[in-house]
Amino acid sequence: MNLHSFQLYLALLTVVISTVTPLSCGPCNLDKCVKAVCKAGFVKDACGCCSVCAKTEGQKCGGLWNYYGICGAGLRCISSSDNSHQSSNHFKSGYCEPDLCANIQCKEGTSCVVVDGQPTCKCPRHCKNTKEPICEVKTGKEFINECFLRKYECKTGQSLTFYTGACRKCFHNGIMYKYGETIYKKRGCQFCSCRHGSWECDSKCKDEEIIPCKVSMIFYELVCPSGLICQKDVTMDGKPGICVPSKKPKPTEFFTEHTTKSPELPGIMNREHLSPRSWLYFTSGHRRRYDGKPLHSRRRLPEVESSKH
Repeated sequence: MNLHSFQLYLALLTVVISTVTPLSCGPCNLDKCVKAVCKAGFVKDACGCCSVCAKTEGQKCGGLWNYYGICGAGLRCISSSDNSHQSSNHFKSGYCEPDLCANIQCKEGTSCVVVDGQPTCKCPRHCKNTKEPICEVKTGKEFINECFLRKYECKTGQSLTFYTGACRKCFHNGIMYKYGETIYKKRGCQFCSCRHGSWECDSKCKDEEIIPCKVSMIFYELVCPSGLICQKDVTMDGKPGICVPSKKPKPTEFFTEHTTKSPELPGIMNREHLSPRSWLYFTSGHRRRYDGKPLHSRRRLPEVESSKH
């Protein structure tokens, strides 16, 4: 290695060391701070201890750990090489120029940048992939971190409420449900939605429980529990209809309004005792004929031995 190459190596090594060397600050002793009169006001030094003069328009600023100083209010440090704002630990230096974004009010999620000499509010372009999950409350949409959520807000014009942390799932009868999924609890007649690890339930019933119609896997027909029929014109959460009481009660032959005992079956009249047109069935505690008309037959029913207790 010749002398020129060695000198170049030392120069590069010095630059690398200077850029990665952390700022070293001793204990803050305000008695050692120098008092001064400043035109552009005061700013804290790199260690955040003493108040020093802020730089005025046209003065040099920036550098490693703001070695050349920080611009005063209404000014920003602009590097002639890239025309960008200098941060507190940026290696490049620049000069203080009027901050065109100083009086610009941007909506939440946007920031002011100078484009072609004009202040413009823009959405953040880049977000770090630091995993600090955010869970949006309404839809359960999950973001990598808050920056991505703000970026989404900015693009859609929405204002979102969120939980800190990943969206939590819910469990019911050993089954896992995602945020926002809904289940129907037959007991209590409730529709419950998963909300960040817990169920939020609303009762949809008034006097009777709402039961959705089911599709028979054998005949592919809409079926309901006994005594109910499927009302197709009322849908519910994608179901084909709801089960409602049958309008016409199904006749039950041979029942009387008083429980009696028959030689054949307890509580049932013998078929041979009545003609088919006079078969009885139970309707609100009154005896009626099969055709629904009140029973006014003069024919005396045979007496049946009462049940003994």
